[in-house]
Amino acid sequence: MRRVLWLSVLAALVRGEEPAPTPDAINRAIDAGVAWLRSAQREDGSYGPCMASSTAYDGSMASPVCYRLGPTAFSLYTLSVCGVPRDDPAIQRGLTWLRKTATRDYEYASYESAALVLMLTALNGVDAPKGKLVRSSGHRRPPKGSRFAAEEWRWMDGRIEHLRGCGGSAGGFGYWPQEEDYADVSATQFAALALRSASFAGYPVPADVWLRIVDFHGKLQDPSGGFPYHARNKPSRGMTAAALSTLFICKEQLALEGVKEPPSLAPSIEKALGYMDAHFDVESNPSPHFEGRDHYHYAHLYAIERAGILSGRRELGGKGWYPRGAAFLLREQDRKGRWTDGTCMGPEDVLGTCFALLFLKKATIPAVTRK
Repeated sequence: MRRVLWLSVLAALVRGEEPAPTPDAINRAIDAGVAWLRSAQREDGSYGPCMASSTAYDGSMASPVCYRLGPTAFSLYTLSVCGVPRDDPAIQRGLTWLRKTATRDYEYASYESAALVLMLTALNGVDAPKGKLVRSSGHRRPPKGSRFAAEEWRWMDGRIEHLRGCGGSAGGFGYWPQEEDYADVSATQFAALALRSASFAGYPVPADVWLRIVDFHGKLQDPSGGFPYHARNKPSRGMTAAALSTLFICKEQLALEGVKEPPSLAPSIEKALGYMDAHFDVESNPSPHFEGRDHYHYAHLYAIERAGILSGRRELGGKGWYPRGAAFLLREQDRKGRWTDGTCMGPEDVLGTCFALLFLKKATIPAVTRK
């Protein structure tokens, strides 16, 4: 094993590349990140809130918006993915706070509903099925043999119904249920990730949902193969990686449902992969509509990880996306164990750390001995 590792390091040096981090180094970074994320939890069990201050669709400055539940749900999801058990005090405090805060009059954003679905499926041990999907006989009841308690299944059902309401007439998803069609690639990716996890849990997600998402992306894709955040924007690496992961999810889910995929899906994926091959870079994610500034970089890396895992590709642009991304993240981790993403969305350290841990942990699973 050591000989193989040293040979790979030597080969990287000969090519002028930075050697890939060792599994031990990656595990130490994950452990430090988890420890920091634990320490960042407030006494009441919450993280955040998530404050957004960005431009509106007409180019003017939008008012700051507060997403209270999102950072806490996403942090608990990340901790669960990193191996923190459900009965851990940090998880239990967070769940208690979420239940108290998620009142009937709370106005959810689609990101929050998606984060809650991802959290609930992770905490209940949902994984990709090894055989035929076992569906619930009704969307309000978990399937037989499920780990889901009835209360949490109903909680998830409510969030999925909200997500479905955020789906626009074009097939994509926006922030809130609304008459105007403001669907975007980023919100649609998180909705697709959540619906995929719910599907694996046995929740009946109609095939029409996936067909409409494919159609939405087909109308957005640039001739270069890239995808923008929204129809009014230019394509970027981050959004193209997000779109790729969503298209691969659609391909997977349609196959599981036994539904023939649209003829446009495979060419769209190939063009997007071509764009990523031509523009691949883990060092930055310049925004095409914010004067080229680095924008949502760690979310961009998480999208690359999803696209890489779902496509089964180890390389983009002839370069290993995981070792390069891991090397970058290990350099960027601060002494406290956190990663801070310079975006217009706070808390920048909590969200940055979650995205970094999800990149490292998900793609590390086949490479390390520790589960």
